[in-house]
Amino acid sequence: MKKNIKFGKRELIYSGGLVFTVLIFLMIISFNIIGFSAKQKCLVAQDRYHGDCIEAMMAYLADEDNSFRGRNSVIWALGQYGDVRAVSVLENLYTGYDKTARYRLDEGISQYELYKALKLTKGGFNITAVFWR
Repeated sequence: MKKNIKFGKRELIYSGGLVFTVLIFLMIISFNIIGFSAKQKCLVAQDRYHGDCIEAMMAYLADEDNSFRGRNSVIWALGQYGDVRAVSVLENLYTGYDKTARYRLDEGISQYELYKALKLTKGGFNITAVFWR
């Protein structure tokens, strides 16, 4: 004998509300993880260079003794902070983003990361920063 399971409007609303709440919760957690990671990049840069987060990360990026992977992660963090002071440093490294090329973060400065960071530092909307800045 097969049971017929029916969902009424109430169950559907409760289920939808639960799914929505879980998604919002996961988004907030993700945004805060992004913020934590950007702040960690700041602290690493400030351990080696003087100034506030942006100044220290710009100095870290300019120092060719740092690994490409480290410099690329700082580029990402500068984009997350979205501070206009970083635009000139990022533009000096940007040679153009080729959408067909694949970039390895440990083999050179990623033009894709620069492209994204430049968009954010020039006023692009960054929804994640609202939660951690």
